[in-house]
Amino acid sequence: MISLAEAGPDAGPKAATLGNLLRAGFPVPPGYVVLPGDVPVLTDLPDRLYAVRSSASTEDTAQQSAAGMYDSFLGVDRAALADRIAATRASLWSPRAADYRRTDAQMTVIVQQHVEADVSGVLFTGSPTQVEASWGLGESVVSGRVTPRRLHPRQRRAHRPPPR
Repeated sequence: MISLAEAGPDAGPKAATLGNLLRAGFPVPPGYVVLPGDVPVLTDLPDRLYAVRSSASTEDTAQQSAAGMYDSFLGVDRAALADRIAATRASLWSPRAADYRRTDAQMTVIVQQHVEADVSGVLFTGSPTQVEASWGLGESVVSGRVTPRRLHPRQRRAHRPPPR
C-alpha cells in the first residue's frame, strides 16, 4: 500500500491522476493506494470514515470512462475497510464490468478520506469537456439516481448546481 501522493501509472489511471493533482497542490482528500496483489495493513490507519474507490487499469482512459462500472463505497469505517477493498476488487469481474471492457484488466483500490460534500460531480475531459454536478455525494450522479446539471467549463460565467 502506498500513499495516494506517490501514485503513478502503475496505480491505475484514476489513482495516478489523483496523485498528479496532489503533487501539483490541488485540494484532493488524502489517501492510500492498494496495488493489485497487496494485502494491506489497515490497523495503522486513522479511525475515520473512508471512501473506497476503484482504479482499474482500463478505467478513466482516453478510450473509455467506465463510470459506475466498478463498485465504490462511501462512508466506510476502518473496521469494514478490508471487506470493502475486497468487494471493489471483485467488481472487476462482475458480468456488467467484464462485458463493458471486453479486455483483461487489473484492479487497484483507492482508500481516501471520506468527504461529506454539499455538491459534487463528474468531470468528462473528452470533446466537449463537461461537468455533470448535483447536490450531495457524487454517487447519485454516477449511479444515475439523479439527472445532474451539465456544465461546460469553457463558459466564463459561474454556474450553480441545480436547485434542491
